[in-house]
Amino acid sequence: MRRLLKILIIIVLVALNISLFAGHKLYEKKKAMIMLPGFLGSMLIDEENIYWVTYPLEGQSYEAPKESKKGVLTRLISTLIMDEEGRRKIDMYPPSPFDETMSGGTYNQYLDIYKHLKARFSEQYEVLNFQYDWMKSSYDNAKKLDAFIEENGYDEVVLLAHSMGGIVGDNYLSLGEKQRSKISLYATFGSPHAGVVETLHVLEARAYGGLPAVFSELFGDLVFDIVRNMPAALQMLPSKLLLDSPYYKNAEGGHTSFIRIQIAEDEYRYLTDWEEIKDFYASREWSQYITDTEKSGQPKRTFNEALEMFNRLYYQDGGSYKHVTELVNSYFFVGEKERLSAKVCVQYNLNGTVRSLYAKNYTDNTVSIPSAACGLPLDDERVIYFPEVDHGGIFMMIDEERHTPIDKLEELLNALSDE
Repeated sequence: MRRLLKILIIIVLVALNISLFAGHKLYEKKKAMIMLPGFLGSMLIDEENIYWVTYPLEGQSYEAPKESKKGVLTRLISTLIMDEEGRRKIDMYPPSPFDETMSGGTYNQYLDIYKHLKARFSEQYEVLNFQYDWMKSSYDNAKKLDAFIEENGYDEVVLLAHSMGGIVGDNYLSLGEKQRSKISLYATFGSPHAGVVETLHVLEARAYGGLPAVFSELFGDLVFDIVRNMPAALQMLPSKLLLDSPYYKNAEGGHTSFIRIQIAEDEYRYLTDWEEIKDFYASREWSQYITDTEKSGQPKRTFNEALEMFNRLYYQDGGSYKHVTELVNSYFFVGEKERLSAKVCVQYNLNGTVRSLYAKNYTDNTVSIPSAACGLPLDDERVIYFPEVDHGGIFMMIDEERHTPIDKLEELLNALSDE
């Protein structure tokens, strides 16, 4: 009898241990590593068509999952043309993050880094490329990201954002403490947290600096309409965060603002107050309804939403306001291409013309250093600076011969595992 009792006790103890082990497994955190691609970086599709292209780069063995029934020009116009409310005539959407045939994004530019991260970290995280509609509001895309995280039950998330993906990421952090509590690491790579002076230049000059002048002469009005009606573009206007960065606060580049107005032949005034800049933005044609005659001259809804977004990305800490990225474990990867020039200030002349002022050694060829650094100085411990690395390389460079941003990212991820 005693022998039987001992056996029963052993069975109960074993069963209890198994139950506890299973319970531990049952409640083990579900982790995801989510990539947020940049502007133009996500595919846009519907049931029959690929509107935003997804063809392989040279040397990549990738087959497009479907052939578009619409011609290239038709698809391009359908994708880019929006009305003053930021709406397209055709409904299109990004592919599912779980569709691996489309995981590389536009031109498969993220395919190699996606495969690299998945090979390295798939035992710890579910590695995903969350594509989004890069023309629409970054705030709306952040809410879709939140819904995706909630629907899939992720308890802990590593958020990796390239370029404009950082604005989506910033907006996700602004949604609330519930969302921020899930983020174990937020790393951005060349993200325009503080906006882009080029956006203001395009809206004012109806030209893009990277294209020949003849293109601006022929298509300037079309470019103007595309950019002014694109909610995501308005949300990339130079912001308070850029104005408060050391570059302008300390006049490191000789300018105290990204807006300079000529008031006499040899006299200029910088707009250094954010409230004044917002009023100035609101006075410009591109921020107002033009084609809607009933609302003509009024600020567009999408412009007002951009201003609301700028406010939402700040929180009050005592008597000062801080950027929402300070509430989580954030790092900002910053590249710089030496000898390249970038727009740092838009000048408004007395004769009504507009010109941009440039500075060298200020950019990764797309995003300025103070914007990518989230307004912080380069010697801040959260800023990870890589000279001679361009805008694409800051996130997508994989090179066994040299120390790359991805190597540094892996160090940060390994530190998380050791905690």
